[in-house]
Amino acid sequence: MRLNRHRQQREAEVARGVDPNANAAGTPAPDPVPVTLWISDAEGSRIYLGREWHGLARVRPGEESGNGWLEAIHRDDRAEVATRLEQATARQQAFSVEYRLRTETGDYRWMLDSGRPRYALDGTFLGLAGTVLDVTERRETLEALRKSERRYRQLVSLLPVAVFACDAKGQLQYCNTRAVSLWGREPKLNCSEELYCGSHRLYYPDGAPMSRDECPMSQAVRRGQSFREKELIIEQPTGVRVLVSVNIDPLLDEDENIVGAVSVFQDVTARKRTEEELRTLTEELERRVRERTAVAEQRARQLQAVTLQLTEAEERERRRLAGVLHDGLQQSLVAARLSASLIKTRLESRAALLELAAELDAILAQCIQESRTLSHELVPSILYETGLCAALKWLARHVKEKHGLAVRVTAGEEPLLSDLTRSFLFQSVRELLFNVVKHAGVMEAWISAGNDEQGWRLEVADGGQGFNVANAMGVDVDRGFGLCAIRERIGLMDGEMEIHSEPGKGTRIILRVPLESTAIRSQQAINPVMLEETPPREGTSGAAAEPGMIRVLLVDDHRVMRSGLESLLEEEDDIEVIAGASNGLEAVDCARRLKPDVILMDVSMPEMDGVEATRVISAEFPEIRIIGLSMHEEADMAHRMLEAGAAAYFSKGGAPDMLIDAIRDLEATPLR
Repeated sequence: MRLNRHRQQREAEVARGVDPNANAAGTPAPDPVPVTLWISDAEGSRIYLGREWHGLARVRPGEESGNGWLEAIHRDDRAEVATRLEQATARQQAFSVEYRLRTETGDYRWMLDSGRPRYALDGTFLGLAGTVLDVTERRETLEALRKSERRYRQLVSLLPVAVFACDAKGQLQYCNTRAVSLWGREPKLNCSEELYCGSHRLYYPDGAPMSRDECPMSQAVRRGQSFREKELIIEQPTGVRVLVSVNIDPLLDEDENIVGAVSVFQDVTARKRTEEELRTLTEELERRVRERTAVAEQRARQLQAVTLQLTEAEERERRRLAGVLHDGLQQSLVAARLSASLIKTRLESRAALLELAAELDAILAQCIQESRTLSHELVPSILYETGLCAALKWLARHVKEKHGLAVRVTAGEEPLLSDLTRSFLFQSVRELLFNVVKHAGVMEAWISAGNDEQGWRLEVADGGQGFNVANAMGVDVDRGFGLCAIRERIGLMDGEMEIHSEPGKGTRIILRVPLESTAIRSQQAINPVMLEETPPREGTSGAAAEPGMIRVLLVDDHRVMRSGLESLLEEEDDIEVIAGASNGLEAVDCARRLKPDVILMDVSMPEMDGVEATRVISAEFPEIRIIGLSMHEEADMAHRMLEAGAAAYFSKGGAPDMLIDAIRDLEATPLR
């Protein structure tokens, strides 16, 4: 009852034009809510508008009564608002309408006008009551959202990849044109019959069927699972199958609840085909590379073989030239000198001719020495006759004589090296010693040779200036070219070169080659060759020599040398040349048959050399005096001959008179 009296009082105040919200002093009371209230009567005329209306609408006070308030509404909206209000009043039902309201500034703002019927306690319809809410900002926000959504949809529709989204039920909410194209159909949106995907059918990459519940989108919606580069096959209604790669993420609300999922997928059929073609091409390329590599390796081996053959050919040519000098020119020069000496002997009564013969002898001696030097520069014969270690000692003496560099040689037992390896190591050491002379700034060096775990090791060292290894190998043409050549050649022999040097700290260069045989070469371990007894020739064996005559056997593989010696010795009344031999085997045979007093034995000969022949003859006939003859003046060669049993050793280039005196002295010296 109290509520009814309050309502009746309020309506009476409104009828008299009194603001029911004003206080006793007549000042309007503030509205308790941020909306404008209004009340209309049973005919639809508004009998009350809240004070916010007066501050907002461009209507003078008093003009808003009845339907005057409609004048503030935009003319395009006015008829619609009036009709809706009239219908709601007539039908006594609620209504809601939006319209534009003109403000005091002349601008229009959007309003949401909502009303409901009101009744008396006895049920009599009294009219409508409602609110007016300013929704301008909300409409602007919604419009911005709509524009943004339009732009988003337009952007997504232009993407070259397919995009679609589902809600929490799996119903499709959106798909772009690329998705429709790949599916081959346009699915129904918000349809419970099309869940998780718009494809006609789905398959696993191996072709096995995939149900809708097994598809990635289903797992994303139901389990919140994400997928990256997941491959599957979609089938279009025409039967065309397309291999696609799928990326899916679930959509979550602010409470982390799944509200849907979005999928991005693309056709990877062409990419897979390209990858397969690329894989095939790669395999083909690798196959061809392997073939080309095999060919290149074969060519490299062939090149290596050719290089070795060239190296061997170079060495053979060196030896051939040295042989020409030694076996041809030098022997001829020696024979010529012997002839000159014979001329000198026969022309002792003619002083002028004697002087000319002496001059000729001196010239020949100089020619012999120069040819011997040239022969040694090419290839010292001692390298092949006595071995690398002996050749290194000869090289040390030669460098000392020629350049003043003192070289100390320390060598162990020498392995059985090939002629090519032996020559290469010798030439390399000679090159390295020349570098010491030219660059080190010292007058002393060391050579050491011996076995180690990796092969036969040869080291050349000095305490000189040293050098930067990288710069020398890359920039110093003079030094670097020689070192590079040594490194290249030793690599062809499966060997290696180590260079240890720093500026101011000297240099150590190590050459190492693999052992070609485990047998060790020993100069002391050569077994003498024992020959079968050769029957004496008829008419020579047992022939008695004239009293006081010295019977001499000449052994040399050069006929001109034998002839020269024979002519020289025949001038002597007490010397008789009884025979000649061209190699060691013939020498042994002649010694057994003829029993000479003295044998002039050349060192370097075919079949059997002079050292071995001397050893055999000395063992069987110690009474025979053997004089070693050679073009070489090396002490090592002389030592070998004397060790084998020779009584003396002479160079063929020496004075003939000294040889003749030695023959007489040896014959006159009694055996010990």
